[in-house]
Amino acid sequence: MAEVVLVTDQSWNRDVNHNKNKHEHHEDLEEDFNKNLRKFSQILRIIFSDRDCKRLFLFLILLSSVTVIQFVYGSWASSLGLVSAAFHSAFDCISLGISLAAMILGKHRPTRKFSYGYERFEVLSSFSNGIFLLFVSLFLIFESVERLLEPEEIDNSHTNALLFVAFLGLMVNIVGVIFFSGHSKGKPELRHARDENIYSIFVHVLIDAIGSIGVLISTWLMSLGMLHADPVVAIGIVCLIVYNAIPICSRTSKVLLQTTPNLIREQVDKSIREVSGLNGVVGVRNEHFWCQSPNIHVGSLCVKVRADINEQEVLLAVHNIFSAFVTHLTVQVEKDQ
Repeated sequence: MAEVVLVTDQSWNRDVNHNKNKHEHHEDLEEDFNKNLRKFSQILRIIFSDRDCKRLFLFLILLSSVTVIQFVYGSWASSLGLVSAAFHSAFDCISLGISLAAMILGKHRPTRKFSYGYERFEVLSSFSNGIFLLFVSLFLIFESVERLLEPEEIDNSHTNALLFVAFLGLMVNIVGVIFFSGHSKGKPELRHARDENIYSIFVHVLIDAIGSIGVLISTWLMSLGMLHADPVVAIGIVCLIVYNAIPICSRTSKVLLQTTPNLIREQVDKSIREVSGLNGVVGVRNEHFWCQSPNIHVGSLCVKVRADINEQEVLLAVHNIFSAFVTHLTVQVEKDQ
């Protein structure tokens, strides 16, 4: 009988421990959920407190809905123009999501790990937008050539539906053009990281709007029996994409590769000559100047001076010379032996 009681006690203890562990696991899950909910709420606050972020977020939701409609109708009606527009819009949704994430990250302050801040995330976002555009153009050109060689008839019974979906996409993209057109003004080299990021979004949306117009035209022409209209319009869209994407990739890649910007190259050369002519300066070496993000320039150089010269005076003079166009400057002063 004693053995039976002992076994029962052990079984009861196991049940208690199991329930305790289950309760602790449930508390951990609840804590993780609350933590994630707080993070999500914080992200939403950042989005809706920033005008550009809020517009981009709302437009992303709208564009995602239209993209699904375009793809379903385009596949159903075998319209290359509409399917290509849907694929382009899908890539736009991805790139817009990346841009939104970069804009949210850009709101954070510099940390020990990211000592220059998070603005370069927006540069990286702009670069990825340009790459996405070129990737879409590559897909479109292959599809267009194939359709030129083997034209595919479109069912005229689907024409009205195709025109409606294309018109719907055009209306959405016109909203986007209105939202983001303000950042397209001014010289490209004078844009800030946010402006460059929004400009790449503007190019995406503008090309989508033109693509929607192209679908409307090609659908109408194909209904009249001009079967080559669809791929010809798609090739025209490809040319427009490449024309706009290459400059974006070029500008942002130069920032990411830390090349000396053309905008300040002459100023850098002139300032180095001015430093070399300072009293007591023997030479200047290891000069490096680059763009941390658009319109934020960083530089470093080593200045060699005579042994009898006050380093602090030289250091102050060098900073005064470069302060007009360099945001962060590091100067190393060495004494001539």
